[in-house]
Amino acid sequence: MIALSLTVPTGEKYLVLVNKSSPFPIEKERALIGELAPIFHTRRDGREIQYMQKDAATAVDALLCAANDAGFDITVTSAYRSREYQAKIYGVRREMYVSKGYDSETAATLTERYIAPPGYSEHHTGLAVDMHSMQSAETAFSDTEEFHWLCENAPKYGFILRYPRGKEDITGYSFEPWHFRYVGACAVQITEKGLTLEEYLAAR
Repeated sequence: MIALSLTVPTGEKYLVLVNKSSPFPIEKERALIGELAPIFHTRRDGREIQYMQKDAATAVDALLCAANDAGFDITVTSAYRSREYQAKIYGVRREMYVSKGYDSETAATLTERYIAPPGYSEHHTGLAVDMHSMQSAETAFSDTEEFHWLCENAPKYGFILRYPRGKEDITGYSFEPWHFRYVGACAVQITEKGLTLEEYLAAR
C-alpha cells in the first residue's frame, strides 16, 4: 500500500498551461517521457498501467489511498497520453459524429467539447488525470459522494478540478467531473477562490 503523504511541492513546472490556444511543445513532452512514474491506483480492468510525472503520480496514489480509507473506490482510467494515442481517440470520436451525418467541421467542433486534438491535450504533460468510480467517464459522476469527496480533498494533494461547470467559455471544454490537474501547492488557493487555471495564471 502506498504511504499517505501531505507534502505538496511548489514549482512553475506544475503550472504549465495547455488548452485550445496553447499547445504543449513536443520537445517538452519528449523530455519528460523517461521520467514518468506508474500509478498504483490504475483501474484493474485490463488497461495498461497509467503514468504521470513523479510528484503527480505520488500525489494521486496518496489521494486515492485516502479515498479508500474513507470508503470510496476511485481509480485512475487515464493519465499521460502520447500524441499518437490522442490522435486515435480524437479520430474515433470525430468519425462517430461523421457517421451520424455531421459534416467534417461540425464533427470536429462536437468532438472538441471533450477531446483535444493531438498536441493540445493536458494529458501530454503528465500532470492531468481522469479518475472516477463509474464504469465510464460520465457527467453523472458529479452526483456521487465520490465526486464531492474528491472536490473537498483533491486540493490538499495538489489537484484542481480542471474543467468545472460554468467555466466552459474560459477553459474551452465542457464540464468534466472526472478530469483533475496537478498544480502543486497552489491547488488549495485556486479551489478556494473558484478559479480556473487560466484565471489563476492571468491574475498573477
